[in-house]
Amino acid sequence: MAQTLTRQGGLTAFCCHNALYRSRSLEGKQKAGAPGVNTVEVPCSGRVEPLQILKAFENGADGVLVIACAPRQCMTIEGSRRQARRIARTKQLLAEAGVDPERLMLHMAEGAASTEYAKIISSAEKVIAKLGAATLKRG
Repeated sequence: MAQTLTRQGGLTAFCCHNALYRSRSLEGKQKAGAPGVNTVEVPCSGRVEPLQILKAFENGADGVLVIACAPRQCMTIEGSRRQARRIARTKQLLAEAGVDPERLMLHMAEGAASTEYAKIISSAEKVIAKLGAATLKRG
């Protein structure tokens, strides 16, 4: 018999450090963050593995957002392209697990995302609010 767990967990945001602070002059001055959001800075979005995203949902996140560099601005050349492919695969895994794949979002930042972080987060939170609390099925 399947066990259903419902938790109120908000948003987890995996953020590429380079996408957040494209300009060194922004680093440390405009630290990205938002109330109620679990912000996880990573060296490159390409380093975020599907297992980390799935763990965020397992730990109660209602939605996960990955902020990556625009492909032509990625300092590791393939990081953001790799992440886009991973997001597509992870959405399939979420659907198989009974989680709406729209709860996983990818934002490709053209400039320094820290300057528009609040707007990016607000947009993701609107998607989550429309979907309601995440429900995970186990068993």
